[in-house]
Amino acid sequence: MPAMLSTGRYELQEEIGVGASARVFRALDADLKRTVAVKVLHPHLRTEGHFALRFRREASAVARIEHPNILRIYDVAPEDHDPLYFVSEYVDGGTVAQWLDEEGGRLPHEMALAVALQVLRGLQAAHEAGIVHRDLKPENLMLTRGGQVKIADFGVAFREADGSITVDGNLLGSPSYMAPEQIDGDPVDARTDLFAFGIILYQMLTGSLPFGDGQMTQILNRIATADHAPLPELDATVDPRVVEIVEACLSLDPGDRPSTAAGLHERIADILRRRAVDDPAEAIRRFREADEAARKETSYATVNSLVAEARELLAGARNVTLAMALLDRALALHPFHFEAYRLVQSIGGVQKRRSVRVGLLAVLLTVAVIGLFQAWTVLRGAAPVPESPARSVLTAPEPDSPARPAEPTLPPGPREPTRKAPAGAAGEAKAPAKPATATLRLASRPWAKVFLDEEFVGETPLLRDLALPPGRHVVRLQNPRSQAVSLEIDARAGETIDRFVELPIFPALLRIGAAPGDTVLLDGNPVDSDALSQSIEVAHGERNVTFRNGDRERTIVIDAQAGRLSEVPSPFLATP
Repeated sequence: MPAMLSTGRYELQEEIGVGASARVFRALDADLKRTVAVKVLHPHLRTEGHFALRFRREASAVARIEHPNILRIYDVAPEDHDPLYFVSEYVDGGTVAQWLDEEGGRLPHEMALAVALQVLRGLQAAHEAGIVHRDLKPENLMLTRGGQVKIADFGVAFREADGSITVDGNLLGSPSYMAPEQIDGDPVDARTDLFAFGIILYQMLTGSLPFGDGQMTQILNRIATADHAPLPELDATVDPRVVEIVEACLSLDPGDRPSTAAGLHERIADILRRRAVDDPAEAIRRFREADEAARKETSYATVNSLVAEARELLAGARNVTLAMALLDRALALHPFHFEAYRLVQSIGGVQKRRSVRVGLLAVLLTVAVIGLFQAWTVLRGAAPVPESPARSVLTAPEPDSPARPAEPTLPPGPREPTRKAPAGAAGEAKAPAKPATATLRLASRPWAKVFLDEEFVGETPLLRDLALPPGRHVVRLQNPRSQAVSLEIDARAGETIDRFVELPIFPALLRIGAAPGDTVLLDGNPVDSDALSQSIEVAHGERNVTFRNGDRERTIVIDAQAGRLSEVPSPFLATP
């Protein structure tokens, strides 16, 4: 540890981080009796002017901003001090990068948006102060135990009025999160940070970096050509509104990206409000502290809000595509949600009604346009309007017209010679071609893998319309917790076939271990002592097992899983 700091106002206690240019220590501010973080520049960089300049600029630039989503700077070493350091608030919840590792690389949608919303708030404050971060990444997003996100490490930030700092022509920043203009050495602004923001949001939702994290040249080439997998290919249940935000942020041309963080903030805040998340920091705190049961309860609340929004959208047939996406995610989180399946089934009817309305409107508009055109020609004293397919439907044929409805002609006269429509022209009536396939619209409860004639074709509920060649087919649905169901489909070209399949769910098995003197109740019903020596079949879901022993009583809630055996020992087995 730098002894000079430990003997002064700041007593270094332990190293909590290290980077290419500095080390970070948890320390005690002896004057104010508070825990702080001290960032110390590596000694060998002290004589490198550009590093020292960037280091001091970071402290001086950020110290002017007081915002709950930006790490606060308390103090900075004098210019001639060795080692060079600055002091910031101490944040004890780790980083977003560490949280992603804890959660297996990705976050639930609402948690990702709760992080994103706070990042946008901090970016807005920095951009309004004329500061562009230029190195935004999960490692630089710190978390308090209260769930607050704080943007840290403005080491490569610059003030627009002063220009940027470069180091011997090398790129400043992390390649996986860099915008094209940053790579090319072009001027950067707030939209550069929003490009990195889009990458972070993509990563939190999918567990993958859009442009990879391998060799730098490969990453930079992918960024330069916008070579990344569309977000829905990695997770088809992401809210389409979030997909639009991510894709807009990842635009190659800065002019095609959102211009400010403020506009994105309102769009994400609206989505979170619909998921009943009014305080993103509090939502993160509760989620990180929750046990499995509490997280499951949160997931149920999310599913109910998704279904409620989908129901609202479908009530006025306002946005069927968004409603379907919300229901897809609801069923991915809770495959046994009955109302979600009911709404999925109703979508077909909504689309049919919409098609009918659009068709009627088109006919009425066509008739109105023809009528207006005829009136206009009369008022102008124009010649009679030549026959057209639309007019020939609405008016009777001329008395001397040939009786060939498939090839209408006008009689010869001084105004226009006889013409015969060429084969294949618009004047030749043709029967519309019938679709070569049938369409199968399939839904199931619970979700299932779908096999068409023994070939895997997808999973419900994400499976969309399935094209079937005419003839007989076998469709098999399979779920590991249910009995497989096979359907024989006799498909005829052009028809649409709707099928909803209820897969018989396997029973769950419970083995209850009773203590001497125990009376056992399962969901309030007494369990025969003979049944305690063997596995008991119960329905899938939460079951209450109550143990009574003398004047003592304990109830254990067990999540019984279909097709699985769960053991429930009496709490009095080890109690004297």
